[in-house]
Amino acid sequence: MRRNGRGDQLVLVHVLTPTKLSKQQKELLTELSKTLGKEAVHQPEKGLFDRVKEAIGFD
Repeated sequence: MRRNGRGDQLVLVHVLTPTKLSKQQKELLTELSKTLGKEAVHQPEKGLFDRVKEAIGFD
């Protein structure tokens, strides 16, 4: 593992997403979201069919 060269690194991340939130928890997350701005919002990548539909103007 201790090599001097460059290379890819494989990282495994486990993310737990809460499914049941209290009213206060929802308000706190909304407040946090406002402070982070638009760059913190995840934009899912478009799939092949989405790009094809967009290219032919079907969307």
